[in-house]
Amino acid sequence: MSTIWQETKYVGTGFLQDNGTIILNLKREVAGIVLHDELRYEPNNPNYQAVLAHISPIKPGERVSVSPWNQPLHCN
Repeated sequence: MSTIWQETKYVGTGFLQDNGTIILNLKREVAGIVLHDELRYEPNNPNYQAVLAHISPIKPGERVSVSPWNQPLHCN
């Protein structure tokens, strides 16, 4: 049995602001519907290090491609 997570792929871009905030612009398709999300992770966010590791290497001011996650992150 598959889960909605297994059927969904996130792809998009990640941007690292000068203040350390990570901005993810993600796109996913579920049941033929295309969804767009913008997620912001400030350095004090519990998921910050996991997100930074996933999109690294990245320097402040850079934009990188974001590949799908193997497992979901908990959004806070």
